[in-house]
Amino acid sequence: MLPSTLLNAICGVWKPDFGTISIDGADVTAMPEHKRAQYLGRVFQDPMKGTAPDMEIAENLAIAARRGTRRKFVWGVRKAERQIYKKLLADLELGLENRLSSKV
Repeated sequence: MLPSTLLNAICGVWKPDFGTISIDGADVTAMPEHKRAQYLGRVFQDPMKGTAPDMEIAENLAIAARRGTRRKFVWGVRKAERQIYKKLLADLELGLENRLSSKV
């Protein structure tokens, strides 16, 4: 099985021909893709998939970081969040920490 085929089966895009898929002890083999999202996140190699290209890098990171949490509808990214993203991105040594306000 190719890595992308395996990842698509784990995420629920494709159903396996045989066997089961368990995530954190839960059998998710028959679970639809949208319900599996509570168990995993996905980052695509193509930056235009899974992101909002008209939003800033920081805004995309905020959406991902806030996933699964209760929150109020608030526009924007807080200063404290930007500092966290800046530090985490600096560790990657890609220069993205200086481009948080750039569009994806």
